[in-house]
Amino acid sequence: MNGSIALILLAAGNSKRFDGDKLAYALDGVPLLSRALRLYADPFFDKVLADRILVTQPERAAFCSEAEALGFRVVQNNRPEEGISRSIRLGVQATMEKQPAGILFSVADQPFLTEKTVYRLLERFQEDPSRIVAPASDGKRGNPVVFPAAFAAELANLHGDIGGSAVIRKHADLLDLVETDGRELKDVDLRTEV
Repeated sequence: MNGSIALILLAAGNSKRFDGDKLAYALDGVPLLSRALRLYADPFFDKVLADRILVTQPERAAFCSEAEALGFRVVQNNRPEEGISRSIRLGVQATMEKQPAGILFSVADQPFLTEKTVYRLLERFQEDPSRIVAPASDGKRGNPVVFPAAFAAELANLHGDIGGSAVIRKHADLLDLVETDGRELKDVDLRTEV
């Protein structure tokens, strides 16, 4: 599989409901953010990911160093309180110089997501790079999501705590779902969920 897809790993949230820094929480001895970084740093993705970007807060310096060592470019979001749209905008602005065919948006709090599922999403996108591709379990959509680069401006124009779902709803006719295990799509919001 060859292609030009940029990964934007969103990891700038404040974990308000988690009681502490969720992304530093260690599951089986590995922090959630480290798990996500290692997933996407796997050489398995080298032929298709033309760019790997981590959008996070300056306070996560140790994770920034880890990300850079794994081949990510780090983009700092120093105003995460403005909502996820700011992280999306910063990531899109950082990667557009690479002129990717698509942008894979992922979150760092899905510890059970597998390489196989991500690869299936990327493969489906490459079959038709005009489509939005997302995983689903029993028809319910989850993350990560691959957007055609044609949607970059629309994604970058989101405001507040509004993410890519707004763009998906607007272009629902272009959405392709890839069915997978619901456990992989589970994101962690509370300590009781890990």
